[in-house]
Amino acid sequence: MKTEKEEFSIGKKEFCLVLILAIAYFAYSMIGVERCLPIGVCASDEIRKLQYVSRMMNNGGLPVPFGHPGHFESYLLYYIFSLFDIDPATKPLNHLIGRYLVCFFSACNLILTYVLARRIRIPGRIALVASLVYGSSLLTLTHSQIFRSDVVMTFSYLMATLFCTEYLVRKERRLRWMFGFGFFVGLAVTSKYPGIIAGFPVLFVFLFDWCDARTPPLRLVPVSISGGILGIIFGSPYIFFYLDRVVKALIFEGRSSHLGHDGLGFLEHLIYYSKTFAGDLGNLAFLLSLAGLFLCLYRIPRSFQVRS
Repeated sequence: MKTEKEEFSIGKKEFCLVLILAIAYFAYSMIGVERCLPIGVCASDEIRKLQYVSRMMNNGGLPVPFGHPGHFESYLLYYIFSLFDIDPATKPLNHLIGRYLVCFFSACNLILTYVLARRIRIPGRIALVASLVYGSSLLTLTHSQIFRSDVVMTFSYLMATLFCTEYLVRKERRLRWMFGFGFFVGLAVTSKYPGIIAGFPVLFVFLFDWCDARTPPLRLVPVSISGGILGIIFGSPYIFFYLDRVVKALIFEGRSSHLGHDGLGFLEHLIYYSKTFAGDLGNLAFLLSLAGLFLCLYRIPRSFQVRS
């Protein structure tokens, strides 16, 4: 008879199985990575981001745009091009390297999906199914084969959530977990400014910690913020030297006067994106994901009663 700690811990055999699954997914996702090449017109964002990297190569790593930064993945590609002395204008090699990089992060997301499920006391088989659902999703596969920010930002989301979870499930709630949480929130921001929503889990951490300690855990605030600042610096070293450009870019991107602005409120946006997500994922899978979400929310308070 397994103890509760043993039942919801991550065994070596299970992790090896998930690792094999991630490697298989990485190999499978690379099969269609050459689509739309050598022209590279699958997504205009990909062409634009590669142009940014090319300009970074010419001006010593200084990122030019601050409206939609994508700096973290752009810097990774910049370092790869610099290390191997690759001309970023070489087609289709520049597209392929960027896409391989995104495929790698998508495979990491598959592993993180499993690890997160286990840490909130989801049984191993169900956690494995969650990873399989992630890997078999056409939406995931499509975005994994284009050099864009979506998959890389999702990696930062999952890592931030994992650090929050580790802080709560451990016997000793060490602040290093919240520092790591802040770091990956900062990293998400350098991919896309809306990445700040990766900080949402800290509200749950604050409430759970408050209920246990009976006093507001104010120490979490400076630790998380300092981690976030370091994450932003790591993802975009120059961003604090050009805060005026960042502010102007945010004002420009958030304007409501352009023709593409839909004028929808929060609830309308939520309904719109839910319908879009359901259409991409499939109605049945969407309903199952909602059921899983409510089940996780139901089990979370019980999960943190037993810390390992």
